[in-house]
Amino acid sequence: MKKYVVSVVGAVVISACSPTPTVAPTSSPNSTSASNPDSSTTSSPNPAASPQQPPQPQNQTNSNAAVPANWHSYTSEAGKYSAAFPGKPSERTQDLPSPKGLVKQYLTLFGNDDGAFFVAYNDVPKEVGQQDPQTVLAEAVRLSNQQLKGKIKEDNVTDLDGFPCRSFVFEDVKVSGIDAIATGRTCLIKDRLYQQLVLGNKSKISGTDIEQFIQSFKLAS
Repeated sequence: MKKYVVSVVGAVVISACSPTPTVAPTSSPNSTSASNPDSSTTSSPNPAASPQQPPQPQNQTNSNAAVPANWHSYTSEAGKYSAAFPGKPSERTQDLPSPKGLVKQYLTLFGNDDGAFFVAYNDVPKEVGQQDPQTVLAEAVRLSNQQLKGKIKEDNVTDLDGFPCRSFVFEDVKVSGIDAIATGRTCLIKDRLYQQLVLGNKSKISGTDIEQFIQSFKLAS
């Protein structure tokens, strides 16, 4: 279990505190301890859209499908989101170095022998929030993949309730010599970066569980 948790934490840490590039990469697809569990779900649309990004985002509005009975519904009041995990998640915070000083990141994760499910968020500096959001997100995806030493199989411009996101899949990822799958989504909600990531044994982790986790993420009103 620990090997997946350590790897997935490292991936979101790198992308959260990295400087933003000055040149936007292309957006064409190549084919993430302050809360108590509760209930919540809705969000407000954001009119911000990047004039520099010609591709239209794929509709990623999450479904209202019921969470499986054996899953744990989690709500972060401070983070203003809810998500469902295949087991009871743990929380942690950490201070990350950035060009503007330390950035506090809030993490919620569940891990087992087959993989780790992860949500992370942190506020971004004002100047980052003023940049093209897809530029910021593309760099987050690139650096997460770099940390996992994989290859970007998919990197798609998407949205969540009108907010800019990117959904991604990494291939050729190894964790302690085991073939792994890494997939997730990163979103920029005003001045806050959210990251979801699933990293697990390619032959054991359930695709249904991955989809259930990704689609369970909702913004609180």
